Amino acid sequence: EGEEDEARRKRRMAELEKERQKRLSQEEEARLKVLAELERSQMPAVCGEGGLLQKTIEHYTFADSEDVATIAIELDKDLFEGAGQFISEQSVEVSAKDTEVTILLHGVPTSKTVPTLAEWRLHISPLFHSVE
Repeated sequence: EGEEDEARRKRRMAELEKERQKRLSQEEEARLKVLAELERSQMPAVCGEGGLLQKTIEHYTFADSEDVATIAIELDKDLFEGAGQFISEQSVEVSAKDTEVTILLHGVPTSKTVPTLAEWRLHISPLFHSVE
């Protein structure tokens, strides 16, 4: 009888663990769904000089070597889906000083769902080598 009780207890523990794993999987699925629905840029737009809205470019790729630093912004991935259609050569401004760089993207909506135009800004400082 002791062995039967032990076997029942083990089966019950296995069932409970299976239910727990299923619940965790459902919770993880729900969490991933919510994250997928969020836009990439989470920081709110702020009112800058002259009343122009400003957004911070939160995501970008930075790679450097002794001679070169590369900054890449994948517009549709790093800002929001569809952002690339609003960018032209005229809307990009790069300002480099000795140990800092600022990239401005002018006239880009604040998000995929809010058409209000903003100036998107990425400021990197300090850089350990001068920028030419």
